Amino acid sequence: MLVVDDEPHIRLLITTVLEQRGLRTLAAAGGHEGLETVRSARPDLILLDWAMPGMGGEEFLARLDSLDTSVPVMVVTGSAQGEMVSAHRRVADFLPKPFDVWELAERVERLLAT
Repeated sequence: MLVVDDEPHIRLLITTVLEQRGLRTLAAAGGHEGLETVRSARPDLILLDWAMPGMGGEEFLARLDSLDTSVPVMVVTGSAQGEMVSAHRRVADFLPKPFDVWELAERVERLLAT
C-alpha cells in the first residue's frame, strides 16, 4: 500500500497505524514521488491526499491511468472539494480530514479485501 501525502506527520500517522495492523506500507511526499513508487513497487492500494503542492490529486490520478488502471485509490484530504473528489471515477473511497485513524484502518482493510 502507498500513502501519498505532503504532510510528514500525516504520512507517519497513517503508516504507523496500518503497520500496527500488519499491513506493509510505503510513503511518498508528493505526486511525483508517488508515481515513481507506483512504477517500482506496484502497490495494491493508494491512499492519496488531494490538495498537494506541485502535483495535486487530480493530476496524479490522470497520470496514474497510464501506469496502472486497476489499483484502487482512497482519497484522504481536507480539501473543500470533497464531494467532487469522491465522485471521481478512480476514487474507491473518500475520507475527509480530520479523520479517525481506526476508521481509516477499517476502510483500508475493506478495500484490500475486495
